[in-house]
Amino acid sequence: MVDVSTEWCSACKRLDETVFSRPDIARASGDFVPVRVDGDKRPDLVKRFSVSGYPTVIFLRPGGEEIGRVRGAVPYQVMLEAMEQTARKAAPSKP
Repeated sequence: MVDVSTEWCSACKRLDETVFSRPDIARASGDFVPVRVDGDKRPDLVKRFSVSGYPTVIFLRPGGEEIGRVRGAVPYQVMLEAMEQTARKAAPSKP
């Protein structure tokens, strides 16, 4: 789970304050390896993942394949649903 943001981004700060600070989001993030990337310091990753605005949260498989994305300072319910859907997609299928 890659959170691409910047220091100057007010929407990024709002996402931190209203979404990532919530206990239910913290529990759901246990299914991921959360990484924060400053888009200004890593333009190579911004280009690689076609980030067109901040914040952008990208869900990746271990090999780097994108399996989900959330753009903007979304309500916590939207982020939680995206995290749950992505965790289901990434879970190994049972025989």
